[in-house]
Amino acid sequence: MNEQEYRAYADRVIDAAKRGVRGRCKEVGPLPRWRREDAPRRAVDLLIETKVGLTETDANVLREDVRRSLPDPREGWLLTTAFYVDSTLAQEEQDYIVAVTVQGEDEDEVDDGGVVPGDRELLKLTCGGVTLPYLLIPSKTWLNVHRRDEEPDLDHRKVIVLPGGLRNVSRKPLLQLRLVGGDLEMRPLGRLRGIKVLLDDHPLTERAVRRHGCLTFLEGGHRTDVTYDLTPWEDTLLTGTAGRLPGSPDHHTTVIDVMNTHGTLRITAPDVGARPKVRGFRVKAAQFKTGYMEVPARVHYTDGTSSGPGLDGQRWFIKIFRTPTPQHAAFLRETFNRQAEAIRKVIIAKGGDLDRPPWGIAPVHVIDPDDDGEPPPTAVGALPPEPGGRHYVFGAWFGAPGVVSDCFVVVASPWLKGRTVERDPGSPALFQLERFRAMAAALDECHVKKIAHCDLKPDNYLKRRGDYVLVDGDSVTEIESMPTWLPYTNGYATGRMLRENPPDRYDGPVLGSGRIIEHDRFGFGLLVLGALVGSARLRVLTRDGAPGSRTIDKLPELRAALSGRWPKDERWKGMVDVLLEPFDGSKVSSSGWTCTSWLDRVIAASNVPMAGPADKEKPRYDGPYAKAFARIRRKLGRRNVAIRAVDQAVQAQIDRVYKQSRWLWACGVGAFGTGLLLVTIWGLGWLP
Repeated sequence: MNEQEYRAYADRVIDAAKRGVRGRCKEVGPLPRWRREDAPRRAVDLLIETKVGLTETDANVLREDVRRSLPDPREGWLLTTAFYVDSTLAQEEQDYIVAVTVQGEDEDEVDDGGVVPGDRELLKLTCGGVTLPYLLIPSKTWLNVHRRDEEPDLDHRKVIVLPGGLRNVSRKPLLQLRLVGGDLEMRPLGRLRGIKVLLDDHPLTERAVRRHGCLTFLEGGHRTDVTYDLTPWEDTLLTGTAGRLPGSPDHHTTVIDVMNTHGTLRITAPDVGARPKVRGFRVKAAQFKTGYMEVPARVHYTDGTSSGPGLDGQRWFIKIFRTPTPQHAAFLRETFNRQAEAIRKVIIAKGGDLDRPPWGIAPVHVIDPDDDGEPPPTAVGALPPEPGGRHYVFGAWFGAPGVVSDCFVVVASPWLKGRTVERDPGSPALFQLERFRAMAAALDECHVKKIAHCDLKPDNYLKRRGDYVLVDGDSVTEIESMPTWLPYTNGYATGRMLRENPPDRYDGPVLGSGRIIEHDRFGFGLLVLGALVGSARLRVLTRDGAPGSRTIDKLPELRAALSGRWPKDERWKGMVDVLLEPFDGSKVSSSGWTCTSWLDRVIAASNVPMAGPADKEKPRYDGPYAKAFARIRRKLGRRNVAIRAVDQAVQAQIDRVYKQSRWLWACGVGAFGTGLLLVTIWGLGWLP
């Protein structure tokens, strides 16, 4: 297609798109004036299918031409486009098809989004032996129903995607449905050229339908049936989730993208019979009256190994979350993506990046479980991969082999080493303090960027290159979101937080930014204190007693407990008052208090060089190596801690060589002596 032919073709498509948008907006009528300022922007969805004769370059240019030529149709509305090249148009001798739909088009269509107890319904769509569940919320907003695409980019939060087996049905919106007053309503979507939509073998018209039925799609001589079943929603949908099924695949391969470097990620299966842990989240969801959606989940913890440029052999910590429906998974995935981006900004601000430390908080990568690096194995007792690339491997790992990957969210973080925190050290573990510097700086940067980690506990930090690093970024919360719930672990919070906003309730009082930051600083104080006094003592301070009556909640009792820990240690006596600061709400809530400045005061109060236990008796080197090691230590100064392991390894090797040389010397002397003795005896004629 030359330039002139393309221009003429593009003008026809653009004119048709403009007419379609104007026509649909005219049908809808003006947007009510009272909604223009407060309501979220509504979407006008534009679907364009063009003939297959277009080259990829021409198709991309046409897409941009259409988008530039179609401004938002009116105030408060947002134009979105989907663009396909369809081979069926050539068979039907058509140039293009333009279809326009409007989301939120009715004048009285104020989506209260309210989740009224008992009003939610579970819609199950079944085709080709595959069942997909969807949560329907009572609303006057129509939801588009799409066929699954070979390269899916549909948002399960906004549309319903039919299960696999519809390869013979075009990739366009097929119908719309909604739940109003307990009734399921359906209607056809404009004119679908070449496609007929039947409900129970009768043409589909806009009306309330039965709670059970069969949708039929006729296209090009092909018939595809999709059964639907509407049942009351049950919050216990995930109850009783079993562990990994025997005989299920021992791995699943997908793709990981780190700083535009693409690699293959091989995810290891959990142990056979391993049961997933119970988790719960509260995520942003504009469709709900409260603005939030509660997402129950089950999670498996495992690991994986990547391969590819710069990623070969790298080990990863993997979390696999199972949710009740694809919508729940989509909301949870979006939340994790926001958290991952927030964490990346913090890391960059402190001089690192996703592929490069320092990391005061570990980076997070949200993985697409269907973006395969190799063909996946088929789970035992499960269906083969469905059209569109969805798989059932994860379902088999959760004891539910019929659940497709749409219901799962996969998150990966770099694998970090464990840390050494003694249960009951005999003296303050002062060498631990320097290891918290990167974490303190990262937390302060989080608070500057209006986010908080929210789940600081001893199990949530590990070590990398001598620095302690926070993990479990799925607890990160926006400070100014005014939440009523924080995803923290029970016990690791102030008495007031545990009493008013417990982690197992979503209906507590609204938490302002000051209380959320105070919660983080309290948690950081717990981590540092636990590293100094030991995990057993920290458990006594935080777990013994109801919220508000624990030792950690009462400053006088906490001071007495810490002072009596090592009463004869002068270093410890000078640290106690400073160590109390994170547990004093009046101090941590002040504007000048930061984790970094507090850690500096703790280190200054300890008044000892920051080094590890091995520095109590520094390695001594004799012979020609002594001057070389002394020169290295002088150059590195206080960074001597970082090379302690190297020093010890080199010294151990020197000792081994020395011991081996002694044995060789002894053997040589023995052999020489024996030979000399034999020669002497022979010379004296004592031998025959």
